[in-house]
Amino acid sequence: MVGLVEGNKLTLWLDDVKTNIPVVSGSIEIEIGETKLQPQLAGEVWVATLPVDFVPEMLPITATVSTRGTTDLLAGEFVQTDFEVVTPSASEVQSFPWLLALAGLIAFFSLGAALRRRLGRFSF
Repeated sequence: MVGLVEGNKLTLWLDDVKTNIPVVSGSIEIEIGETKLQPQLAGEVWVATLPVDFVPEMLPITATVSTRGTTDLLAGEFVQTDFEVVTPSASEVQSFPWLLALAGLIAFFSLGAALRRRLGRFSF
């Protein structure tokens, strides 16, 4: 199970451990600190609304997942993480054309080595 909090919306992705196929049946009950939620299925994700006064901080989280006659109890901690997605500027991307040249050379020599092994030694 993976969760994402955006504003007061909690989105959960729950996949079958054996097949990695989204679980789209059953029920989920979430307890984050003192807050209890029952997410509803929306397509292939589970969605719940957090209370307006919810403060994202390190809190214990418990999820009870019931599907196909089985009940699982998942426990962990709710941890807020802030990260920034950095996109390189055009000048940064253009400053490394040698990486493309190096990748091309590696591909060329790898292809040559593979052909040499496959065809045996050959001479011109």
